[in-house]
Amino acid sequence: MIRLRLAMIALVALVLSGCAGMQFGPGTTTGAAVGAVGGAVINRENPAAGAIIGTIIGGAIGSTVDNNNGNYSGPVYNGGHRHGGHYDRCDWRCQDYRRAQEQARRDAIRREEVRRQLEWQEYCRYNWRRDYRCGR
Repeated sequence: MIRLRLAMIALVALVLSGCAGMQFGPGTTTGAAVGAVGGAVINRENPAAGAIIGTIIGGAIGSTVDNNNGNYSGPVYNGGHRHGGHYDRCDWRCQDYRRAQEQARRDAIRREEVRRQLEWQEYCRYNWRRDYRCGR
């Protein structure tokens, strides 16, 4: 029986250690706290089980509220890549902005190249006899 309890404690510690680096938004923590209290009150026969179930449900609802309000949490949204000794925190809006800026830069380069080609065509149109580079 003691080995079973130790194994259960080790299993719970292992599972909870995976949550050590997570960052929760305000709605997630509030939802989990309210859910724990509400679950313990509702399930009077087994308040521990009610608190656990309430925490899970309240945290999920709070996380959904956070995501709808723009408070994204977790490594996908705000755990940026390491650049030059500091963490660059950039959520999806920042990434979209950077992507749009890069696309605008590429478009400007393409427009400049097309402008140069048109100028060269115009030049060769009138100077093809005098300039060997025009290739006629």
